[in-house]
Amino acid sequence: MTILELGEKGPRVIPWDQVSGVERGRFAPLPAAAAPSGDPRAQALVPGTQGVVRLHVQSPVPVEIYKHRDSYGQTSRGDTIVLDTPRPVCASPCDVLVDGRGREFSAAGADAVESPRFSLAALTGDQQLDVSPGSPGLRAGGYLLLALGGIGVGAGTILAVAGAIGTSPNPHGPGFIRNKGLETGGFVMLGTGVAATIGAIVAIAESGTTIRLRSDGATGEAKPRYWAGEF
Repeated sequence: MTILELGEKGPRVIPWDQVSGVERGRFAPLPAAAAPSGDPRAQALVPGTQGVVRLHVQSPVPVEIYKHRDSYGQTSRGDTIVLDTPRPVCASPCDVLVDGRGREFSAAGADAVESPRFSLAALTGDQQLDVSPGSPGLRAGGYLLLALGGIGVGAGTILAVAGAIGTSPNPHGPGFIRNKGLETGGFVMLGTGVAATIGAIVAIAESGTTIRLRSDGATGEAKPRYWAGEF
């Protein structure tokens, strides 16, 4: 167990066989009183309030939780533009109170593709987010393969059509002489491009990050965090 103490320069490391138990939040500061405002998002983070959860993140690689919000601006022509400006909330394993009222969240990291957005607005209490990170390398390779597959489909179609129509004038009559070699090569390139496109679509789909949000303590497979020394 690694403990960060206020005022200390480095962390303390305690072997697990010397730890008798762990109690979350026992010495946490008491929540401040709610701010006198009609806007629920202006209230303090009080445990038990709908949308205020203590979030625990389980992930085999480090991820960060981002809160998404819209920011507005205007172009030189006076048009209003809306931008998504995500703000980091916490890093795995998180274990902090999160205000989920009126916002959407996502998980992402250097070794994890950004997850689909999720909401905490209707939840309360302790919640666990199980993250199955997708590979950024696999996704980048999928997009590259998709581009190459598209080129292969386009070029193969052109070559196959050109070979079928013919590329040399027919000396014995009107039209052109069919180029079977070019036509065959075009069909081969076309088939290769189609196969590459299908493979790219599968790779992109498999590279996505999946998440599962559940009440902390509910049954579910907890994957070890290898980066944290868990095996």
